[in-house]
Amino acid sequence: PHGGKVEMEDEEGNIVEKVAERRPRWKFVAQTINVREEKMAKEKVGKKKKKKKKSSSLLASEDIRNTIVEQDGVLRVATMKEVNDVAWKDVRNVQEFVFQGVKSAWLRRKEGEKGGWGHVPEEVKAAAKAKMEEENAKKEEEEQQEGEADSDSPDDSENSNDEKEK
Repeated sequence: PHGGKVEMEDEEGNIVEKVAERRPRWKFVAQTINVREEKMAKEKVGKKKKKKKKSSSLLASEDIRNTIVEQDGVLRVATMKEVNDVAWKDVRNVQEFVFQGVKSAWLRRKEGEKGGWGHVPEEVKAAAKAKMEEENAKKEEEEQQEGEADSDSPDDSENSNDEKEK
């Protein structure tokens, strides 16, 4: 479903078949609702006080909904990024928000990305070590220059001689 053959003429006028890859088409998103569990949740809420009925029924129905995605004939569960892009966004869970980057990196790693998470390549380690050594060398040079400037300052020695004469 991601391509087809295209007949084209080359520079010499010959007809050449090339395989063209088309971009991915529509992505359909749906929300599943378990009607039986939703009815049971509403019945439980109905037994409670009427003031809490509306808020607790909304909370009960949120647990029952799931988002699914159909793309190129494959039906799958939606990723967190896809769930956040739809109109029926979930209430933001603070812990999920904090770990969002780690989860997406883990998924990318499972899809085959190398060095995206958990493993630091040797080149990066060597570059970081070299940078730290440069910074340490600069600091030591600055400290030595400050130390030399303090011991070589003629103003201090003249002031101490003047004090002795008085």
